Amino acid sequence: NKAASYGLSVVEIAQAVESATQGMVAGQYRVDGEEYLIRVRYDAADRANFDDLDRISIPTRAGFAIPLRQVAEFETGVGPVQINRDNQSRQVTVYTGLEGRDIGSVFKDIDVALAPIKAYLPMGYRIDYGGQYEDMVDAFINLVGALLLAILLVYMVMASQFEAFVHPLVIMVTLPLSVVGVALTLISTGTPISVVTFVGIIMLAGIVVNNGIVLVDYINHLRKEGMDRREAIVQGGVTRLRAVMITSGTTISGLLPMAIFPGRGSELTADMAATVAGGLAAATVLTLVIVPVVYELFDSIGVWGQKKIMGIVHKDEVQDEDEPMADAARRGDDDPGPALGGQEVMA
Repeated sequence: NKAASYGLSVVEIAQAVESATQGMVAGQYRVDGEEYLIRVRYDAADRANFDDLDRISIPTRAGFAIPLRQVAEFETGVGPVQINRDNQSRQVTVYTGLEGRDIGSVFKDIDVALAPIKAYLPMGYRIDYGGQYEDMVDAFINLVGALLLAILLVYMVMASQFEAFVHPLVIMVTLPLSVVGVALTLISTGTPISVVTFVGIIMLAGIVVNNGIVLVDYINHLRKEGMDRREAIVQGGVTRLRAVMITSGTTISGLLPMAIFPGRGSELTADMAATVAGGLAAATVLTLVIVPVVYELFDSIGVWGQKKIMGIVHKDEVQDEDEPMADAARRGDDDPGPALGGQEVMA
């Protein structure tokens, strides 16, 4: 009310205080090609305490100046030194560092601790997580898309090579089998799921199918030569056992030094190598047991489906052949034959 009586607004008073304390740029000073801003403000001795601030002159629209104490009062309080905005909304950022723990577990604890606060936040307030956690979430979303694309490409390549859709599905069973090994490896070593381990899982999508390809391709080869399905599966598993074990063993042996021995950058490569080695080891053992079972199951379903389809087609063909005969029979019943003057013809 006092400020309004002098024709002053809050903005005008704030600008006068800012000019007196922070200064106002009045011009530029150039010397030797360098430019310096000329800032005009009160001398340091005239703005040292609250009494000095009380005497700051506020020009009015009437042409005279009044001291600040006539239109304002000073109170000691806490306020932001700087106001930051994100999408035109004020924000307060809290920073923290990590030591000896992974980001995922730390943010789970933070989320639990902030749950009571979130429940009583005023309207218009929210809590968001940013920094490395936000980058990690975005990276996981992109990696999930990359994993799905890798699985699709692997299936398409196998379908084109086998010229079938069922056999690639049998081989793709090795992918969830590798997840068992990955889970056991991460749990036993205490390694959290991270971007590096997820990259290792994507690599497994193209590695673990090799054993299944070798096994299923040889089983199909034996069946084309006339061998019975069950016998071909048993013979294929026995014959290809050595090739599968050697192929997987050499790959795992090459990854073990990277996973075990420390060195520069080992904190990144060790997790990836352990993920690939563990997933490949489990998939190799389970492939020799699960894939033949799934192969016979899918093949039995395919044979059953073919019989059903052939039965339906054969039934339709029989019906098509019976229709002309039924039509002829109906025509014979309706036509009594030729009569000669109404007399009975005896043979």
